[in-house]
Amino acid sequence: MTKLTALVIPCLFATSAFASTERVYFAKNDSIESQVCVAAANQGLAAAKELGAKHGIRVSRVSSSLYCNGQDIRDIAKNVTVENANSDTAVSLYAKNNQRETQLCLEAAQKGLSTLSLQNKRLSNLRCNGQPVKEFVKRYRNAAI
Repeated sequence: MTKLTALVIPCLFATSAFASTERVYFAKNDSIESQVCVAAANQGLAAAKELGAKHGIRVSRVSSSLYCNGQDIRDIAKNVTVENANSDTAVSLYAKNNQRETQLCLEAAQKGLSTLSLQNKRLSNLRCNGQPVKEFVKRYRNAAI
């Protein structure tokens, strides 16, 4: 297959609404390559692959030669992942009941597993919200309690 080089999306504009720093990319023309680039920039490489597959373009095979506004499509898609990974969601934990195990889960999320290991020697059996306590603490450590 010949190298597919598409110099698309001549201008990628970042729009700011109400002082938002979120960038929204759009295509200046209606070509499928432009649409694939927009999908990669706004939603990531998986969305670009899905859109390309609908139109007969195998993005995984041509990604090394598919350029969007002079940038490799993979690099553009990586920026989406990095931006999404940096956004934290605030979580508020509360006890549904007064059982000892529930209180241990809350304490572990607030103070860490090291405080529990001295109090309870059977940590491997403790489950919080249906998951092992170690996974629960990794996920909700330092959450608002």
